[in-house]
Amino acid sequence: IDGLFGLGLDGSSTQHSGDVILSRPSSALFLTGTTDDIAPANENVMSYLGNWPGAWQIMHPLGANHIGYQESDTFFERLADGDSNMGRDGQQSHALEHILPYLNLSLRGDDSAYQAAFNREDKSVSSDSDSYIDEDLSRSRLYKMENITSSLFSVMLNESFTISADVTMRDGSPASGNVSCILPNGDSIGGLFDGSIASCDINGSSILPGPSLIEIRIQDHSFSDWLDIFINRIGMPMEITAPLPEITLDQHSSVTVLTDIFATDPDGEDIIFLGANILNDNNSRLSLELSGSELTIAHIADQEWDGTVQMDFTLATPDETVNLTTNVTVIPVNDPVVQIESIPQQQSIEDGSSIVVDFSDYVSDPEGEMLVISAAREYPGIRINTSLETVLIDPQTHWNGAELIEFHVSDGVTEHLQIFVPINIEAVDDPIEFTTDTISIEMDEDGVLTVNLDNYTVNVDDDILVYTISGQSEIIGYSLSGNELILAGNPDLFGVASYTINVSDGLNSSSSNLNVKINSVPDLPTVGISTIDVDGNTVSVLWTISDRDGNIGLVYSVNMNNQSIELGTECTGTILLTCLTTAVTPSVGVHTVDAKVWDSAAQVWSNNASQEFEVVTNSNSQDDAESEVEIGEWVLPIGLGLVVLLLIGYMLLSRKD
Repeated sequence: IDGLFGLGLDGSSTQHSGDVILSRPSSALFLTGTTDDIAPANENVMSYLGNWPGAWQIMHPLGANHIGYQESDTFFERLADGDSNMGRDGQQSHALEHILPYLNLSLRGDDSAYQAAFNREDKSVSSDSDSYIDEDLSRSRLYKMENITSSLFSVMLNESFTISADVTMRDGSPASGNVSCILPNGDSIGGLFDGSIASCDINGSSILPGPSLIEIRIQDHSFSDWLDIFINRIGMPMEITAPLPEITLDQHSSVTVLTDIFATDPDGEDIIFLGANILNDNNSRLSLELSGSELTIAHIADQEWDGTVQMDFTLATPDETVNLTTNVTVIPVNDPVVQIESIPQQQSIEDGSSIVVDFSDYVSDPEGEMLVISAAREYPGIRINTSLETVLIDPQTHWNGAELIEFHVSDGVTEHLQIFVPINIEAVDDPIEFTTDTISIEMDEDGVLTVNLDNYTVNVDDDILVYTISGQSEIIGYSLSGNELILAGNPDLFGVASYTINVSDGLNSSSSNLNVKINSVPDLPTVGISTIDVDGNTVSVLWTISDRDGNIGLVYSVNMNNQSIELGTECTGTILLTCLTTAVTPSVGVHTVDAKVWDSAAQVWSNNASQEFEVVTNSNSQDDAESEVEIGEWVLPIGLGLVVLLLIGYMLLSRKD
């Protein structure tokens, strides 16, 4: 028999290999205690079972050591081993409860002892109250299983066949259990058991072409047995696609094709490219790369070549090969333009000659098409003109500096290429000059005007400028600070003042005439009432007008108690006028006199001068007569004196201004 049991196994290797088929029951039982320090299970028995070709179970009795399974021991063994909680008698009694059933199963063929030997009282699971268990009982052989056969030993695709075997218990009694067949890919197919014959019905499509080892097994949980048999599956030929596809790819590109566009395998086997070759490709324009079911074709040489060549290739499955030929066509494509050389910096001087660039020297089209050129954007101060493949770059007057001009270049169809043209325009010293020979400016009388002289100057190079002014005028004054000229009119004067302005940038200079016209502005008159005198039946109002423009265009308005009395008013003087207005003496009481003038030039009224006076009752005629004599004697001298005083006052005021 090939049964085996061990107590505290001391060893970690076996002469059995995984390919050995052990005779029945081909099951091993091991007991190694959890406190065994001499031959621990994980260092000995577990390694020993690494290649064990049958079923096995390891019991790990709790608290059992190594020497407890021996009849005697030495001092050094006790020193090296762990402590036993079960005791020697307990360990050995526990072991006999499993060893004796195991020997009955193995030596006597007592199948009923299986459950006691392998702790399978419940069949479905192993358990022991005094141990924990490791096991693999799937390869146990505990039935009497023989005479395996098949209804067909060679089968086609989709052809069914039956594998069967005779099964009884080892003592010849009827057996029971579940039947299945295990295919080479690991799939399990359920079978039938009629009490003596186990069988499975299998379809040829379930296995691949060639010899297949199929196992039929019967099991009642871990109580099992098995046999295997070889069945030859006859492969079906590949189905070739008709018509055979042709392969196309663009110039200087690649394409990857799969085997399934050329053929399929009814058996489901993988088809691979076994070889491929381009016919008559002496220039090696195309390269081939095989990788299993993929074939990559690349256009690697003579990039503008297009045309059709033939390719031989071989497809293969594990049991079949086929040689085929197809066409490979390289399709021409419109390639974008390419830059063959960078455009060097283009140089010129300010206001010098234009720059001309022939783009055909730097850009080419693979198909030889004419280049289409356009500026990417506008550049201030630079005029750009394209004509066929030539570009004119014309910096405008006074433009200088460096610029990187971007162009879009294409063949008119494909994506454009960005091409940059660096230019450098060397600056020259530009002359400084006024915009005109005569600068004319207007301002109002008594006004102030600020003039920015830079507004009248052409300063191309943005140099620092120095201005000077020469000339004199009685009607205007000026102040010059940098480029700012301030003009201030003298009081009440108008007319035209002329100067000469000079500007210099340190190297160049220019001059221009400056004419300033001061426009006359009307001055507003001021009115005042000096005296109001009542003489009998006459009221005399002495009032003054101050107007720097004189008495031209003045309209008098004198009212007494809102009644006009200016008729007959007489005025003397030019700038300071003394006026006398007379009227009939009103009734006794307080009265008001208002005086103002209308300035026709300024189209405004002057201020309104107002003064009250009182008329009282006379005591007698004699007094009146005497008064008339007395008035006649002093009124005229006093009036003349007032006029003289007013004239002197006005002259003093004029000198102060």
